This record gives sequence, C-alpha cells and structure tokens, in this order.
Amino acid sequence: MPTSTSPAAPGTPTALLHRLVPLRRFEVASQLAVLLAATLGLGMPLPLPVMLSAIGVLPLANLVLRRQLRSLAGRDAAAGEKLVLAQLAVDVAVLAVLLYCAGGSANPFVSMLLVPLTLVAASLSAPYVAAMAALTLGAYSLLMVVYHPLPTPRLDLSPLDALFAPAEGSEHVHSGFGLHVVGMWFNFVASATVVGIFVTRLARALREREQALAEAREQALRHEHLIGIATLAAGSAHKLGTPLSTLAVTLHELRRERPDDAELQDELALLEDQVGRCKTILKEIAAAAEPARTPLPVADWLAALADEWQVIRPRARLVCDLSGAGTAPVAPERALENALLNLLDNAADATPEGGEPLRFTGRIDGDRLILSIADRGPGPGALGQRLGAPVASSKRDGLGIGYFLANAAVERLGGQVSLVPRDDGPGTLTRIDLPLIRLGPGPATPDTP
Repeated sequence: MPTSTSPAAPGTPTALLHRLVPLRRFEVASQLAVLLAATLGLGMPLPLPVMLSAIGVLPLANLVLRRQLRSLAGRDAAAGEKLVLAQLAVDVAVLAVLLYCAGGSANPFVSMLLVPLTLVAASLSAPYVAAMAALTLGAYSLLMVVYHPLPTPRLDLSPLDALFAPAEGSEHVHSGFGLHVVGMWFNFVASATVVGIFVTRLARALREREQALAEAREQALRHEHLIGIATLAAGSAHKLGTPLSTLAVTLHELRRERPDDAELQDELALLEDQVGRCKTILKEIAAAAEPARTPLPVADWLAALADEWQVIRPRARLVCDLSGAGTAPVAPERALENALLNLLDNAADATPEGGEPLRFTGRIDGDRLILSIADRGPGPGALGQRLGAPVASSKRDGLGIGYFLANAAVERLGGQVSLVPRDDGPGTLTRIDLPLIRLGPGPATPDTP
C-alpha cells in the first residue's frame, strides 16, 4: 500500500503520487469536519447529498491511484506527469463542487484551489504547471458567476460580526462577516498544514537524495582509484616475470655449486620458496578473471585460507575457531581471499614477536558471515576512522594501501570491515561482516550505486 514514504526519488511525479494518498485522507477528513461544523454547529442548510457525494469521490480516486501506481513502474516520466495532472484535476473538480454549493468564490475556503497548483509546481514540468494553473483559474472564475449563495446560519452571529468589525459602527457590517473571517482563518490553517507537511517532507527527501548521490560519487571515485591500482598491478606483474625467472635460475645454480655448505643450502632453499611464492602470486593475478572455483563449505574454505596464510607466514602463530562457520557452500572470488590474507598479515605485523598468537574466528549470524581477527598490537588508532580511504601505513616499510584495498574488496560484496580496540586488553579486533548470498557458488557481482 502506498504511503507517504516512497522509494521514488523526491521531486518526481511518482513521489508526488505516493504522497497524494495520505494528503487525500487529510483532505477528506478536513472537508467532512468543516461540513459537520457548518450543518450541525451553525445550522446552515447545505445540500448535503451533493456535497457528501462529491467528497466520496476522493476515496474512490485513491483506490484507482493505488492500482495505477502498481503499473507505473518502468514507464516514462511523461506518463507519471499525466497521471498526476489527471488525479489532481479530480481534487480540483471536487473542491469546485463543494464551493459551488456553498457560496462560490465568496467562500473563505476558495484559496484551497492553490494547493493542487502548489503540488504540481513542485514536481512537474512547465506545460503541466500551466495546465493546472489554467484549470484552477478557470474553476475560480466560474465560481464567481455560477454558485449557490452561502446559506444564512440559524445561529445569531451578530457578536461575531461585532468582534471582527473593520471599523467603528458594527451595525453597518453585513451579517456573516465575522463568520467569513473565521472561515478564512481555518482555511489558512488547513492550507498551511498541507503545504507545510508536503514541503517539509520534500525537502527532507531531497536532502537524503543528495546525501545518497554524494556517497555514490565517493564510491565511484574509490572504484576509479581501485581500477588504477589494478592496472598498475597487472603491468607490474608482467614486468616482474622476467627478473623472478632470472632469480630462480641463479638460486638453483648457487645451490648446485655449493652442495657442501648446509647453512647456505637452507638459506637458498628459503629464498627459492619465496621466489616460488612470488610466481604463484603473479599467476593468481593473471587468473583473477577466471570463473569461480568449486564451492566449499564455509568452515572448510576458511580453514584452507588459514593454512595458506600459515605457509606464507610460517613463523606467525594463529589460533582458529571456525566451529560456528557452518557448512553453507561458498565459492568466493580470489580478491576477497587476498583481502583476508592481507588483514591477517597486518594483524601479524602489529603483534609483537613471541607474543600472544592471533585469533581467527568465523561464525554465521542469520544470512551474514562474521569473521574476526584479534591481535595484540597497539590498537587501531586513527586508522579505524579512515578505513575507507588510502592512508599512510603505520608500518615502517608499509605502502599504506593494504587496508584500503581489503576494505574495498569487502565493500564490493556488500560487506564491511571495522577496526575496534579489544575489550580484554591492548590490541585490535578486525571485524569482517559479509553477506552469505554474495559468497555463494558462481561469480559475485558488484553492487550498483
């Protein structure tokens, strides 16, 4: 059911149509209240059957509008503008009938004809504004010459006339002048309420829309930054292939020439392992665009990721608790795995050597995968507030983009990375919140701003 809060962009015909439903409810309630006050309170003999029938058209128009809103999705803006004009024309016609039965243009509520024009002017293009202006002006002009005189109240209103007399000598004031002034006051209150509510909500929606656009622009800039880094990484991977091959051949030759030096052999073996690891990383960069791999249960995937990291960092100590990770099948892209490996690297770098081991936990919370990495470093500091932007590294030899890239990879899948101080002492708790549906089998698709 449409409500005053609509997902449509503010200031558009669709947004106005959604807001017209509750505005009409207020309109019907206020018209019935004024009609009851005039007939029961003041004793004015008004043509109730005609006026109530006219008011009854508005709920029917709301029912039609709600059906039309369901079929409006996907249609062009011109269709929405035509529908707005047609719906508000019904409101103008109903108000014109009510005014026709109660004094025409002399009725103090005649300025309510400006409310539909105000709504159109705030949302539609100039031709439709001109059409609504012509319609309201035509109705007002017609009511100046064609109308039923406003009936005389049965109550004695001479004290009210004397109270609002424009000058001394209230005996010269025509009967009903005070009632007209009071009616104008009520009309002003009703008009101010309708226009104030609509303009306030429109302004709030515009502010929210502007904030959403600003966030989308900021995300687009981050994506451009990532594209630049990815392009540079691809070029660097291509250039590094030759020197790594040369280094691998040289190390092999050194091992062959010095077979008796056990200590040197160990050091050269370690260097060969590291060169092999560099080649593997370059292959992963080249294979980043390949389809997703065979799905694995969440716990098995995280355990394999932890084992891979231990191969990279054999001297680092890692304690895993993946009992709550579940068995849902996932096939995440390699970029996410690299992001998690990078976060583990940063946590290990922050932890003093020989200190407490890192704690890597994973659990399922509804449709979310919650991962956490706890270290005993100095704490997040200012980095926790600047995680979404490139920052200067807190490490002596750091490049300053590791956290930025990790956060970007997680955000691309609809997740979030947060850095907070640990509750049980010094250190940082890195929390990664990911939607399971974006980790499922098949290639992940990025969010659309």
